[in-house]
Amino acid sequence: MATEDMQGSHGKLISRSVAMQNAVRQFIQDRKEDNIGLIVFGSKAYPFAPLSADHHVLLQRVNDLRPAMAGPQTSIGDAIGSTIKMYNSLASEGDESTDNERMVVLLTDGKDTASTLPPDVALRLARREHMIIHTIALAGGNQESINLPLLQKIARETGGTYHEVNGSEDSLQEVYQAINQLTPRKMKKTGWSYRQPLFMWPLGVALVGFGVMTFCLWSGRAKK
Repeated sequence: MATEDMQGSHGKLISRSVAMQNAVRQFIQDRKEDNIGLIVFGSKAYPFAPLSADHHVLLQRVNDLRPAMAGPQTSIGDAIGSTIKMYNSLASEGDESTDNERMVVLLTDGKDTASTLPPDVALRLARREHMIIHTIALAGGNQESINLPLLQKIARETGGTYHEVNGSEDSLQEVYQAINQLTPRKMKKTGWSYRQPLFMWPLGVALVGFGVMTFCLWSGRAKK
């Protein structure tokens, strides 16, 4: 995530983490009605911001994201598991929003190398919780560094969409805009989770040890 291989909006190369932060900020600002929580993951996965409608605080937490902050490996399965745990903790507190549908955005630039909870098991749990997971592979021209079939499977089996981003900040922004448009308006959402898998580059520099997963709840069922 620290690698500067993304074409910025002003023509200069920027790091993947900066491109990601810019796209996530815009996504948050577009979802004004949503409660959002943030989960980071690398070698570990853990909540970085609790579920909240306070987007000012959430945006500050996005600003605080740094490459390798969660360790030098990748734990996609644990990231999904942490998101489920975040949702279940909300449900245990009697929050009515947990009766709504849930949406997750999972962004990664690496393969799962450190999960305690195997990704396939996490996927089954996510399906049981009726979560829709949209996946984003931030390949940067190095697709071999990412388990694309796994991300495709996660999206397909949860009813989400799969996306690849290879070179520009604008293309990443467009992906988030597309996901935003797919998610109904006038909904009450709960949860933001960010996840970025880590892997080693040929130069031996570990990329960002976190990722982004967007976890949202909306009241689509109630309107049917």
